[in-house]
Amino acid sequence: MLAKKMAFFRDHQLNILAVIIGGIIYWIFIPFKPYVGSFLIKWLPVGLLLLMAWPYRAKDATAFLLAALFFHGIGDIIIDFEGDIYILLAIFPFILGHVLYIFAFKEDARPWTQLNGWEKALIVLIFVHGLIMASILLSILKLVFLLLIAVYMIIILSMVAYSIRADYSERLVLVGAFLYLLSDTVIAISSFVQFLPWSPYFTWPTYLLGQLFITVGYLSEKIESLTASS
Repeated sequence: MLAKKMAFFRDHQLNILAVIIGGIIYWIFIPFKPYVGSFLIKWLPVGLLLLMAWPYRAKDATAFLLAALFFHGIGDIIIDFEGDIYILLAIFPFILGHVLYIFAFKEDARPWTQLNGWEKALIVLIFVHGLIMASILLSILKLVFLLLIAVYMIIILSMVAYSIRADYSERLVLVGAFLYLLSDTVIAISSFVQFLPWSPYFTWPTYLLGQLFITVGYLSEKIESLTASS
């Protein structure tokens, strides 16, 4: 299995490098926003992740991964325009993206009784984190925002929980899910609680690394069955 994972990384090293370089380019130009075409530069790294996963599209669970990346890419384009209305609109494709990640991970999910102690503790902690964030936002957000954010929080926390429950030999998917959650937590604080001028410089790399780790971790974990089916 390890040999197959290493082969996957070798086969896709240029694509992985291109994703990282694309992310760095967008990160460098954050101070110059808004500028023409910034949303395309932001979409490009996720587009490259789609390209990486595309050869494995015949596999049912990988189809969920592809669809998840597709909807996250749409969310990236919308939210790049900034402002409350764009955050509101972007929530919908992001929710769909997380639901599709859940379907991808669900195939490999273990029941609660098979989880070890630290895995159970992590699942409890992420939902405690969600309750804390909900209590903070409750007195701040308008009803429409509050309902959408509440739905979004339940979905992303469930996605992270399924990444913990997934029976994967490596933890790249889990690390990616937590990075994504960390990025969204900082975005929520900066957007609704207290503006953090440094937040884009932090949330973009944590988000992109989260997507990269989820994609590479999932595909490399599945490489044996994917190779067998091709």
